[in-house]
Amino acid sequence: MRGFWVTKAVGTALRAGFNAAGLAEACLNRLAGDRNRFPLWKDWQLRSLPPVKLPKIARPDILQHYPFTKYDTTGYYTLTMLASPQPRKLVAACLPLGLELCPCDTDPNSHPVFYTLGYQQDVRPIRGRFPLDYLEVIVGIPCVRLKSPGNLYPGPFIYMPSLYLNHMYPILLGRAIGYPKHWTRVTTTFNTIDVRGILSNQLILNAAFTQIGEVGSMKTYPDVSKVIGRLQQPLISDLLGFHIYTFLDWRFEFSRMQPVETSLTTAVNVPTLPRGTYTWKGVESADRWACRIFVPWDIVFPFGRSVLKSTEPCPEPNCPLYPKPAAV
Repeated sequence: MRGFWVTKAVGTALRAGFNAAGLAEACLNRLAGDRNRFPLWKDWQLRSLPPVKLPKIARPDILQHYPFTKYDTTGYYTLTMLASPQPRKLVAACLPLGLELCPCDTDPNSHPVFYTLGYQQDVRPIRGRFPLDYLEVIVGIPCVRLKSPGNLYPGPFIYMPSLYLNHMYPILLGRAIGYPKHWTRVTTTFNTIDVRGILSNQLILNAAFTQIGEVGSMKTYPDVSKVIGRLQQPLISDLLGFHIYTFLDWRFEFSRMQPVETSLTTAVNVPTLPRGTYTWKGVESADRWACRIFVPWDIVFPFGRSVLKSTEPCPEPNCPLYPKPAAV
């Protein structure tokens, strides 16, 4: 019962904060007459497409029984997603204490990483009235597990070593649950994005995209399903040495997708991407591809690890024993 009232109180405060920030942003945008200030992939933004009404039903396609509530946050992401295996030692160096990489159906000397660069739109609690719009770049590492899981679910999880945003309120909310979000200066054109330090204006990264394939879905490009499947893993974050568990529910069944050629340059050492220039040429393989995507999403309010059940056997002879899967 105590957990219910804590969830209700925090959820109500979250909704009130979103409404206040969204109302202030709406007023400023109207005064400035600037409703289209983020032109990245403008033809796929929410204003150009019919909104998707997500069904509020159980998700039989998800192996875990996540505790969805009316306090969860929802939105639409118009983005470019880049998938690429990176050297295993380089990826492992980005993890905090207590976490380690686990097998992920890739070459043993590499580990999968994904990057998203795009426009978050209509972000609000499910019952919120005034949504936020902002730009966000995410670095995500799937297939991460706890070193000492005890008798509860050990992994796999997704860990995000760095996120870059241009809006303070979602940064504060993310920091409150351990997401390492950074306030940056982000600008875009129709097919480019540029991320710089908020005070120094020093370049962090920039990327340019060129459409090269037909518009479709996951059925059109089945090679992307391997990476997309990993996005069903729960998120783990670190807050002052404590682990927090959430789940980002990407609703790819409502998405659209198109391969893109990409050139990404990092001017500083972004997690898993040392300084340099990296290129993708559309869907190269099941593990390495670049696509622009429009996808609705829903992020689940933080929950305890006891909610999670193991869905696969122990992949190594020496790894911690997984708890038995729950009976169906």
